[in-house]
Amino acid sequence: MVGHLLGHTQMQTTMRYAHLADDSVRRALEENAGRLSDFMGSCSVREPDLRVLK
Repeated sequence: MVGHLLGHTQMQTTMRYAHLADDSVRRALEENAGRLSDFMGSCSVREPDLRVLK
């Protein structure tokens, strides 16, 4: 699908360039995971208000 969007007619063309983004994707993933972890650690999670109905 990505190759089609890029106008590639052969999978080999897409695969030739696919590895070029690996490092930047991994770096972005690690940065965002760290931010999310920091955010979740700073949030106070409160217990939901639940009632038991009989």
